Amino acid sequence: SDAEGAGKVNMQSMLLETVNNVMMRMVAGKRYFGECEETKETRRFRDLILAIENLGEVTTIRDFFPALRWFSARQEKKFRAAFKEFDEFVQELVDQQRRKMELEEDRDRDGKRDESGVVGGYSLVEVLLSMQKTDPEFYAEEVVRGLVLVLILAGTDPSAATVEWALSLLLNNPSTLQKAQNEIDKVVGHDRLIQESDLKNLVYLRCIIKETLRMYPVTPLFMRSSSKDYNTNITVGEYRVPHDTMVMVNVWAIQNDPKVWDEPRKFRPERFEEEVLLDKKGGSGGNCKILAFGIGRRVCPGEGLAMRLIGLILGSVLQCFEWERSGEDEEEMVDMAETVGFGLFRSNPLIAKCKPRGRKSMIDLFLA
Repeated sequence: SDAEGAGKVNMQSMLLETVNNVMMRMVAGKRYFGECEETKETRRFRDLILAIENLGEVTTIRDFFPALRWFSARQEKKFRAAFKEFDEFVQELVDQQRRKMELEEDRDRDGKRDESGVVGGYSLVEVLLSMQKTDPEFYAEEVVRGLVLVLILAGTDPSAATVEWALSLLLNNPSTLQKAQNEIDKVVGHDRLIQESDLKNLVYLRCIIKETLRMYPVTPLFMRSSSKDYNTNITVGEYRVPHDTMVMVNVWAIQNDPKVWDEPRKFRPERFEEEVLLDKKGGSGGNCKILAFGIGRRVCPGEGLAMRLIGLILGSVLQCFEWERSGEDEEEMVDMAETVGFGLFRSNPLIAKCKPRGRKSMIDLFLA
């Protein structure tokens, strides 16, 4: 901390831990980072997450170029070992929740079930296990475990990385940051934290998120396969796509095409203002020029959750703290260098200066 009370924060680690806690509270009803009970299970989970993070991207060159599978053989071997251990951890988590439910079966649970028999007010694992009892074939053990695994891993990194990119852009554009804080003050006030119900009224905040997703889509390349039907060939513009063909969609190029976007590499959230005003759901808006979550039948099912999570986290840190760049020189901009690979992440963690903003009670609520 400096004389003015501003301290430096590693936003990458803070955001990853925050998003992970949110996902785990939803999935299993517990948290593993911050103020939580230090147990063998907690330490094991942290070690597993750290091991997977240290592996870098989950995507390998083989996923995009099968002929080069030999090039990533060593990396894939490490992936298999790490994910095998994580898969075992998830199975133990599911078994733990199952034992808990069995112990509670004889207790009075009035008001805890709806007409379908699904447990209400419980973790996602418990809901899935209760549905497994009514349809064990559909909700097989592999399905339950797979859903939990995907939610934990796919639901953490992209959301945390998007908030980190958004803060990086805002630190390099202080007037935009100030405008976002002014909107939050006007809509939410100073007596409570941002809630999910506020997001639909925070138009400029949502514009910032959309502009961030446009400029820095965490998944810049999508892989899709055309129909396997021998008689089905697709024509897109002047291109013919044969049946059963792997197609790579360059999301980054589409979202940064100067023929489509005016000054595409300039951070300008205002470009989405009209679109956001019309979109009351708070998603990415069904804009075919924005493909951060995919589109059509293959759109990411977690889009709504991700947009709400990103909005709540970004809005909360803007509401409760003043932010500055951490460089020695006030004019030194935040480095926006990207990692080399198939995912679009910052090459270096964002280190920023922050100090409390507004009433002390607000900070207490934020840290609670």
